[in-house]
Amino acid sequence: MLLTPVGFGALFLAVTLVTARAPHLLTGPTERAIRQYARLYFEGLDNTSASVLSLLVIQGPYLLSVFGALTGLRVGRKFTRQEIESGRIELLIASPYAPEEVFRGLIASSAIITLIQLFALAVVGLGGAIVLLLSLGVSFNSQVSELVYASFLTPIPAALWAVVVTVVVTLFSGESRIVNNLENVTNIVGIAPAFGTLLVLSFAPGVDILWVTFVTLGVSLAGTIIGSWTVDRWFTVDRALSN
Repeated sequence: MLLTPVGFGALFLAVTLVTARAPHLLTGPTERAIRQYARLYFEGLDNTSASVLSLLVIQGPYLLSVFGALTGLRVGRKFTRQEIESGRIELLIASPYAPEEVFRGLIASSAIITLIQLFALAVVGLGGAIVLLLSLGVSFNSQVSELVYASFLTPIPAALWAVVVTVVVTLFSGESRIVNNLENVTNIVGIAPAFGTLLVLSFAPGVDILWVTFVTLGVSLAGTIIGSWTVDRWFTVDRALSN
């Protein structure tokens, strides 16, 4: 499971390299957005440096958020399925623990594993990108508000939101239905906040990036908290074992 975040980190680094060396290989909207962000926020830098900084600072946090959400989906699904298929979930529910405590335990365990993997992803992806920027002699000066750097926190709530979604769906859905398309729907819902923001930044580069940052953080955090609280109140033995 540790290979997955390392792979996502390497993919992020590969996108950074493509932006620096062969930007024409990027999708049209992404390339145009990066050029506009370079003009708006990194004026005075050479084209390569401005493009890489535009990707890293403006779009990078949300690309990492998508990878983090995919990691959360994989961890939550795998961990919960193991508990169900091994019969441990029935043992836990039959134990003195309250049903909602079992649910919290599944969420907490999956979240901890996801955050560890997210850290590995960030070290490989962001660390590699920063090394690349230093090798290019890039100055980190820009016209971007310092508050925008809060966007680098978005992978955390994005990944936790994905964990909540996939644990809930895996607990309350039969295995046959998960295989038949429900898993794909779960994936879409799990990455929706991060991927939606990435699309907005690619197709509407004139948007206020500070506003985007706090909306994405707010939506991801609110979805995680409200979703966890709602299912925590709704979680019962009958519902958990009926599938």
